[in-house]
Amino acid sequence: MAVEEAASGVTLITELRKRGIPARGIVRVKDKVTRVMDVLPFQATGMVWLPKGAPWLPGFELELAQFRKDGRSTKDDQVDAFADGVQLILGKGTSILNVLGSARPGRAA
Repeated sequence: MAVEEAASGVTLITELRKRGIPARGIVRVKDKVTRVMDVLPFQATGMVWLPKGAPWLPGFELELAQFRKDGRSTKDDQVDAFADGVQLILGKGTSILNVLGSARPGRAA
């Protein structure tokens, strides 16, 4: 689990580790709006899917839709976690095939 190393995040990381949950800290070097803008190409090119029918999806989509480019969104914690997740999985030049743990179609694993 990745947790921002700020404010209560440091305490949370320690508590997660005590409970046997692997946790590592994220040190922010960019503001939230820039981090979100950095991952939009992954969504725009179809590399990010949201599960249809998930009970949490309407609230999540509402928060995404209400995210403001000026950084003054009243609710943006899910957007921030979403951007972190996309960046951690896809933002380092990782192949989607490696992420999914599968071989290319038509090839043996």
